[in-house]
Amino acid sequence: MPLRIFEKSFAILNIFFVFYYIFTFTEGVSMTPSTVTYLLLFFMLMFFNYRLEGMKIQSLIYLIAHPLLVYGDLAEDDQTKGMSIGFFIAVCITAMTLVLFFSPSNNVPIKGKSDTGFKDVLIGDKAGDRPIRLSVFYPTKKKGGFKVGSNKPNRPFWAPDGENTVRGMFNNARFSSNIFNFLKYSEMDCDRDGELDEEYKDRKMPVVIFSHGIRGHRNIASGLLRELASQGFVVYSLDHNDGTSASTLDEKTNEINYYQQEDMTDLNLWKERIEVRYEEVKDVLNHIHSVPKDVSGDIEYDLDRVIMIGHGFGGCTALLSCQREPRRISHCVMLDPWLFVLYREIIDNGFSIPQVMLAVNSEEYHPMVEGFDSWETLQYLFHNANAMEDLNVMIEKTGHLFQTDVLSLAPLEFKMWTERNPSVEVVEMYELGNKVVMKWLKDYGFPDINITPHTQIDEYYEKQYVKILNKPQEPSTGESSQTNSLDDEDNNETAIEDSTRIEEDQKT
Repeated sequence: MPLRIFEKSFAILNIFFVFYYIFTFTEGVSMTPSTVTYLLLFFMLMFFNYRLEGMKIQSLIYLIAHPLLVYGDLAEDDQTKGMSIGFFIAVCITAMTLVLFFSPSNNVPIKGKSDTGFKDVLIGDKAGDRPIRLSVFYPTKKKGGFKVGSNKPNRPFWAPDGENTVRGMFNNARFSSNIFNFLKYSEMDCDRDGELDEEYKDRKMPVVIFSHGIRGHRNIASGLLRELASQGFVVYSLDHNDGTSASTLDEKTNEINYYQQEDMTDLNLWKERIEVRYEEVKDVLNHIHSVPKDVSGDIEYDLDRVIMIGHGFGGCTALLSCQREPRRISHCVMLDPWLFVLYREIIDNGFSIPQVMLAVNSEEYHPMVEGFDSWETLQYLFHNANAMEDLNVMIEKTGHLFQTDVLSLAPLEFKMWTERNPSVEVVEMYELGNKVVMKWLKDYGFPDINITPHTQIDEYYEKQYVKILNKPQEPSTGESSQTNSLDDEDNNETAIEDSTRIEEDQKT
């Protein structure tokens, strides 16, 4: 974890104060004369820590602890009481300081047999007027993994543009985005420009293209993307230039600070934006098709196995890209897809894609726009699907950002901000979503994926932390075909009833 000057100074000051407090009680000396000076320094550092570096929720305990510590010193009428209060608070301050000082950068371990390499790649789009920034994740030789929280000079930052990225993500939050500024120092457990794992040299590797959602960025789901890379995939994740990225570049490669909220009901606006997104996905596809070996010079692509993954509006981008690129994309994975742009085609015209598809949904997401029912649209999409592999699931008691790294980088802040109480610990909940994706890929086209333990995923389904919303039935003929058709209708009605219940719960 890179040095955060004010946070570290803040932590050291607190440790010094605790030792000074113990010394004064041991020697019977009052610390009152130095209290005012200390508190002034304390609040000054706390302010700069918050304003410039962000402040973790845990730090707020200091605001309660220090007045109590001073009270313990001033409790001259009952010295035993004062010492008891003081030593208890001193222990709390010490413990909290250690937590802050050694807090990890990312605590979601990868399960694959390789470590993960990382590269920043910049390609020009078809018109040549706007560059496309890509994060590329790929497998590197196993070195025992990166120690969580260790300070490695070759580890890339999670927020591509630092504070601009963080502001772009949280500029519409209920409180100041400064609180989350500490995320700009977060690192990913990757080896920047690391050497490709020997096992994958001279071997075709499947490709993943990832599309972020509104106010997202190319590293927002790095936990999933690192996991895919550790399992032998080459992952291309892009920053879109349609105005929805937390931060991006203009035509002259100058940073555009952050996304500004616009009308979510303007269908024409969002249709324009998804066209920009599709063109960028197509440019990435053209890039990997035109360059036989890329990234480290040793990676060869398996162009028959290309997975398109998207989160939120990126899920809709993935769906449209799959429809328009039936020969160049083999699998479609949607994480909380926002299908507003395509809902008329899906409901009225039976929109479908030839690729197998998976949707992993959060129970408390799927926003409703006037005339557009997100859950109903999703149900229609899977009702029109043909393949037995198509799967539509929901993770209970979760919200939209539960499928992003924010859940693992700031679990306490995230729970307080979203007011969500998931069925399991928040980091485990993030891993749960990733495991659902990995298991589906293992079952349908990628048998080499390592998932451990299988029983844990089955347990999630048994306990209904993960619920299957609807899945097509096997096609058949004759009398049984009619029966299956009725079963299909029953299944779809049940699924829509479930989605209606969820919407009613949300309104309540």
